[in-house]
Amino acid sequence: MSEPLVLSALYRYPVKSLRGQSCERLALGPRGPLHDREWMLVDAEGRFLTQRQMPRMALVDTELTDDALVMRAPGMPELRVPREADGGRLPVQIWNDRCEAEAVGPEADTWLGEFLETECRLVHFPDDAVRQVDPSYARPGEQVGFADGFPLLLISQGSLDLLNRKLPEPVPMRRFRPNLVVRGCEPHAEDRWRRIRIGDIELRVGQTLLALPHPGDRPGHRRASRAGAGDADDLPPRRGQQDLFRSERPARRRGRAGGGDAGRDPGVNAEAALRCWVERLVIGEGLCPFAAAPWQAGRVRIAVCEARDDDAIYRAFLSEVERLLASDPNTLETTLLAVPQALADFDDYLTMLDVLEDALAGLGLEGVLQLASFHPDYRFAGEPPGDPSHWTNRAPMPVFHLLREASVSQALAQWPGDPERIPLRNRERMRELGLERLRALRARCRDLSDES
Repeated sequence: MSEPLVLSALYRYPVKSLRGQSCERLALGPRGPLHDREWMLVDAEGRFLTQRQMPRMALVDTELTDDALVMRAPGMPELRVPREADGGRLPVQIWNDRCEAEAVGPEADTWLGEFLETECRLVHFPDDAVRQVDPSYARPGEQVGFADGFPLLLISQGSLDLLNRKLPEPVPMRRFRPNLVVRGCEPHAEDRWRRIRIGDIELRVGQTLLALPHPGDRPGHRRASRAGAGDADDLPPRRGQQDLFRSERPARRRGRAGGGDAGRDPGVNAEAALRCWVERLVIGEGLCPFAAAPWQAGRVRIAVCEARDDDAIYRAFLSEVERLLASDPNTLETTLLAVPQALADFDDYLTMLDVLEDALAGLGLEGVLQLASFHPDYRFAGEPPGDPSHWTNRAPMPVFHLLREASVSQALAQWPGDPERIPLRNRERMRELGLERLRALRARCRDLSDES
């Protein structure tokens, strides 16, 4: 007999990014669970603060009493804040959303600023304020408070159990910051749900995503709020980038990329252009001596995200991570995620790369997956801007390459030569080809994609 589907846990997070509470009951209002993400920390300009910038936020406990929000932190006296804010209104920003908030007062600002070692303000979501859920996923009038995007975040126990079977060390449910946890369904069954009924309450699923874990008690973690539902967005700091072809760091530019090769081209068939690039340059010129076997065996996936906004790209990346983890390596070994309509500026691309690397680390996937980076205007630090060697990591469009660490390790172990010489050899080969031939090759790939 199959296990009955039950609601197994409820959680509420009074202050966005601070610790939450397990609840026996959870009352719902027009913006989701009452008093969930009802308070938030902002900087001097009114921009929301998260554990990405403030790792110590993970150490602050919260509790709601009948008349106060109570906060506790190591080495600090208990702080009791009246639930009615009286500090006046101010504009605040959550990602691209702007709305009004109520300042709680100087006592809370001082307490939090002292513990977090930065200037900040605690704000409250006004009872009469309205923040519309993204209309791409919601109906007119559907609201959310200070959560990233949606009023409720749901996850199944089966999904977490499946993830833990793939991780070196298991992670607890609390690291995902859900509001609702269900038990009794197969892993990721919730991804296919469109409506959920709990007693007399019916919920409509607006979006599915791979949620990111909360750091819990692990020290030194930071946060990148890109999840499309709830507030499941706490992440550790990024690890050092491991490029597939080069060990040097990419160079960040000052200002915007004005005269580079990057740019949006809506007429290009992204998948066809990437196939041409892989076959003619990556494999054809031997830049990656390990690429031919999985490519010819059909174990390389090309995924194209046509979105222009960071949140959609982030969600597409998480979806590809989930697909890769759930797949047999003999069927799907590696994934190229192309974003042809966004991140044309190299600095913008590197910023997103930071966020995606944080996501892998936050999911506990260090040692499981790694991320290589390719961009039309890629430039390595310490080399002249016009050096052809930059083309080892220049693709027809911005690309994030997800690789299995086990596959990389196996390929390196079987390589007869010295793997450390691969980047040097690639650099020399790009200089032999020269900029004119490299640009002609990329133009040819774009032309072929137009013909496809």
